[in-house]
Amino acid sequence: MSEHIIKKSLSMSTHALRIRWAAIGAAIAVSLGGGVTLFAQAGAAPATSSTFVAVSPVRVLDTRDAVVLWAGPFVTGVPHDVKVTGSIPTGAGTQTVMPAGSTGVVLNVTVVNSTADGYVSVRPADAVGAPQTSNINFEARKTVANSITVNLPTSGADAGTFEVWFDSMGVAGATADILVDVTGYYTSTSIAEIETAIDNKSDAIAIIGSGGEDFGDI
Repeated sequence: MSEHIIKKSLSMSTHALRIRWAAIGAAIAVSLGGGVTLFAQAGAAPATSSTFVAVSPVRVLDTRDAVVLWAGPFVTGVPHDVKVTGSIPTGAGTQTVMPAGSTGVVLNVTVVNSTADGYVSVRPADAVGAPQTSNINFEARKTVANSITVNLPTSGADAGTFEVWFDSMGVAGATADILVDVTGYYTSTSIAEIETAIDNKSDAIAIIGSGGEDFGDI
């Protein structure tokens, strides 16, 4: 695999911009040790960025398993909060899956053993009132899964926590088992901070191809 050396003296032509974004992606991948994608928010002043970090799937909720948060299925209309930052119980034991301050989480949510038709809504733990949208809709006794991205509160009692809500739409006492796996998370950082991290690398070289991607023109 060829190596592309990115120097600060490169002119910011279209070609250089494309290489620069690839270098940023590669540098973050090296520093975090995981799959990373960088998103720049167009039109922001000053520029802001959001960095996605992929992780090997980690089970953070399984209502069939007393070890993973709690035992027993969801009951319709009774929400539960799930904390995913810091040290938490998981299917593989207590561990830190995501750092404190993470701004979002990507989940794979599965519904099994439902006793009635219904839906599941996953949202930030500081949301108020009943949910107005659903993330998964299912029929009784059907196993259904979906990938869900949820914003996370970053301060207060609900920091790093999301809410899971099961509703059987009027069937009293209905229950469902719910499984949740974390597959990645978002962390907020500025483009300037990312570039500083690259510029401060001891060899001042970014290796393209070991995690960097071509993000196109700005």
